[in-house]
Amino acid sequence: REKYNDLKKTNDLEEIKLKEILTSLTFYEDQQKKDDENKKLRIKELEAKKESNNKHIKDLKTKKIEVDTTTIDKYQKSIELYDQKNQLISTDIKKIFQEVSDLKSNIKQLETEKETIKKVGDICRLCKRPFSETDKEKNSNKIKEIEKEALASSTELIKKEELLNNKNSESQKCMFEIKELKDKILKVKLLITENKYIEDKIKDFIDANESIQKDINAVNAIKPEVKENIDGIKKRIEVCQQKIKELEGNLSDLDIIKFIVSEEGLKAFIIKKMLRLLNTTLNQYLKKLEAP
Repeated sequence: REKYNDLKKTNDLEEIKLKEILTSLTFYEDQQKKDDENKKLRIKELEAKKESNNKHIKDLKTKKIEVDTTTIDKYQKSIELYDQKNQLISTDIKKIFQEVSDLKSNIKQLETEKETIKKVGDICRLCKRPFSETDKEKNSNKIKEIEKEALASSTELIKKEELLNNKNSESQKCMFEIKELKDKILKVKLLITENKYIEDKIKDFIDANESIQKDINAVNAIKPEVKENIDGIKKRIEVCQQKIKELEGNLSDLDIIKFIVSEEGLKAFIIKKMLRLLNTTLNQYLKKLEAP
């Protein structure tokens, strides 16, 4: 009986201990649940940032325009050709301009000479004698020669001025083409600069995503102490349950022994023996009486 009571007391203590451990397990499991929820929430936030960055990368890629950088060299060579052509035209313009100036000066000089002859009149200014018919004819012929030369110079002047205008037009066309080519070079350079900016932004987002992925991996790799505590508590529960099982087994055996050695147990044993003896005796008498 004393051993039975000791085992019963030990079993009760183990059951109390088990309840306390189960309470701790519930607490830590709730804590782990919260940690798991926070972990999922953090990963969800990081994934959302990563998805947002991917969207930005996709948008930036659509804005990028492919540029043939060799066109700059082609345009530059064309500019050099136009520049060389324009230099030759400029040389021609200077030459023609000088010729125009000379013709205008010559025409003006001829006009002055003509007016001078006309102003002489019929009397010589030096000797004060009247001009003879021969002198008058010479002056008239001289004026005709001057007018003829002036007409030729004017005709030549018109041609030279027309040629000068054409050369100026050619020069303007060259300058226009050079400006157009420089504008094209500028546009290509702007596109290259813009593409470089886009590429740098894409790289920034890619680097950011790599950093985010490292954060995600780090969060997934976290093993909270709560998990270790739960594992330790579960092991303690297994040990405690095994001990209680053994104690309950021992108590069950002692209950049987207790019942057997108790007053009720002895009575039940005696009655069982007497019933067996009575049944045996009764069977013998029934056989003698030839009873069925």
